[in-house]
Amino acid sequence: IDLTHNPPLPLTPSDFIQQVSSDCSTLFVDGSESGVGSTCVRVEFLLGTLSGSLCLSVWAPVVPLRVSLSDNELSAIEGWNHYAENGCSPVYQRSTVQVLTQFSAQGGQGQLTYLLGSSDWFVDATEMVRNWLRVENPRVAVLDKQSNLIGLHPG
Repeated sequence: IDLTHNPPLPLTPSDFIQQVSSDCSTLFVDGSESGVGSTCVRVEFLLGTLSGSLCLSVWAPVVPLRVSLSDNELSAIEGWNHYAENGCSPVYQRSTVQVLTQFSAQGGQGQLTYLLGSSDWFVDATEMVRNWLRVENPRVAVLDKQSNLIGLHPG
């Protein structure tokens, strides 16, 4: 991609994995282009008569993501109640929610390579996906801003 033109040169369909910043200074991918990473995405640079290329690894999260709870059962805490408009109700336990994933990239021969060299390693992706976490039944539990699952009622 010639980063010296303004606007950048038109991209062909094979170039859709690449995006250029509005000021033409940065080339990036955001993960929406493909669900599969690559051990070598070749980026070619042109500046007048000078040219060069660089092979970059692009790692993609392995889906589905793994959701882990510090406590899988949120019970009422015996003897602990809180007052609400409709009377006293039990206080339930909380659980920390953690979202884990592996990152992988596909090699030139189609083989899968894992970040850090092993499929045993998981990366904590909680911060990256926090805004997309939802509780299926908000009458039973809610998720606070710190990714704690708070029990409300049996369910």
